[in-house]
Amino acid sequence: MPPELESVRDEKDAREQWKLVLKYEAPTFMVGNSKEYLALGCLFRLRDHIAHRHARLLPMGTFPEKLDDCVRQGVVPVRRAEGADWTSVVLVHEVVLWAASTAKNWLDLAYELPPNRC
Repeated sequence: MPPELESVRDEKDAREQWKLVLKYEAPTFMVGNSKEYLALGCLFRLRDHIAHRHARLLPMGTFPEKLDDCVRQGVVPVRRAEGADWTSVVLVHEVVLWAASTAKNWLDLAYELPPNRC
């Protein structure tokens, strides 16, 4: 592994891992301008919240703080349900389809990026 990529293993945030790899492999790619990269961040946040149940004590009808922006901006397509637990509105087929599409779109984009030829 090139020394420039050694830090990837130390990074716990998967989105930041991608950022480090892209910095080395596709240095001209602007992650901040990529809607696919931003959606990937929401996908990782959703995954973390579901996998780790970070929000089990939230009031009904609210979303975890780190996920709320993704929901409010419409990146994660949830149906707002007043009085419902947040998991009730994210564990539905629309969100599953969005998650699969988001992952596919990101991987398609990443594979198309021109490699670093330095």
